[in-house]
Amino acid sequence: MASDLRKYKKRSRILAVSTGILAVTTLIFGGIVVAAEVITVGQNHSALSKVYDSCKDADADSMALADHNSTLTVNETEGMDAYSCVASALPIPKATQAKIGATTGFSGTQTDSWDGYKATWSYSGDNGLTLVIQKD
Repeated sequence: MASDLRKYKKRSRILAVSTGILAVTTLIFGGIVVAAEVITVGQNHSALSKVYDSCKDADADSMALADHNSTLTVNETEGMDAYSCVASALPIPKATQAKIGATTGFSGTQTDSWDGYKATWSYSGDNGLTLVIQKD
């Protein structure tokens, strides 16, 4: 009976040590994965921030950056200075630009995507072009 008790105590100590090692390993590798994810999210969303910074001189009142730099909105009521700058700085593909240019007040909301970006836009004679670009 005493030898059985010693076996169980030894097994429980081994189990406790193994569990502790597993927990520490999980914390270390889990922390590395979380850190890598944060870096990736920050890098992905910096592109729209750079576009905003380079185009705000064209017409800062027509642009807004939101959602931790993952959404860029362009509202053009007169002229197309901000849109033109964004289209070249991002760059928005020529096919998408053609679709945006062909949109009328009767087209409703349109969407397109490329290289991890999604664009949604509409046009109104009163309000002009509203373009929302999101980075995945």
